Amino acid sequence: MLSPTAGLVILAICVSQLRRVWREFLVDHAYRDRSPAAALELGLRPVAKFVIIAVYVVVPTTVVVLTAAFVLPDIVSGPVVLLAYVFPIGAARVWLQDDAVEAVLQHQD
Repeated sequence: MLSPTAGLVILAICVSQLRRVWREFLVDHAYRDRSPAAALELGLRPVAKFVIIAVYVVVPTTVVVLTAAFVLPDIVSGPVVLLAYVFPIGAARVWLQDDAVEAVLQHQD
């Protein structure tokens, strides 16, 4: 059903989210000072980051890669396609690292 790699990725995501919840809510009983809405907002930040990266990075990159594959089929290879995705996704992750998700989401309100 799932490959060991996929299982490891799912486990790593779950552990990182548990660490985040521990750090944000459970240390020093901070959950008493926060509302359930704050917990929900914290939980939905990774989902918002995923949606932003999928819409603004993966879709345009796929269009560029497919166009390049039709125009220059000899040049497009596995490592080139991988780098075509890795660099823009890495740049988006760096941009989103410093709470840029909140700025984007507030801008849409």
